[in-house]
Amino acid sequence: DPDTGLTSQYFERAIFQHHPDNDGTPYEVLLVRLGAQELSDGAS
Repeated sequence: DPDTGLTSQYFERAIFQHHPDNDGTPYEVLLVRLGAQELSDGAS
């Protein structure tokens, strides 16, 4: 993902992001919900 510099895989409702700084932890791959992200970006 050029915006974050992370390796990302996009799905219909979510994005899986690989966080290399979290290697070896349960948080190495994190899930981002697309609807929640869009809602928070547009809510002002």
